[in-house]
Amino acid sequence: MQESKGALVVPAEDAREIAKSILQLRRDGDLGRTLGERGRRFVVENYSRRSLAFQYLEVVSGVMKRHSGVARCGC
Repeated sequence: MQESKGALVVPAEDAREIAKSILQLRRDGDLGRTLGERGRRFVVENYSRRSLAFQYLEVVSGVMKRHSGVARCGC
């Protein structure tokens, strides 16, 4: 959540900070919208099927490049 900048991050067990953050979001609708947009953008850029497919292809391509000179079995 911190990396996405799409949330107010507070300690999980700190009820006072959680309540304070909820009230802050209730009072400041623009902040809530901004955080929501950042969070959505982060998910789309990092976890959409398209993004994950490109990341997968990068990994596979890197492995293939590293092993392209390895002798292959003539089976």
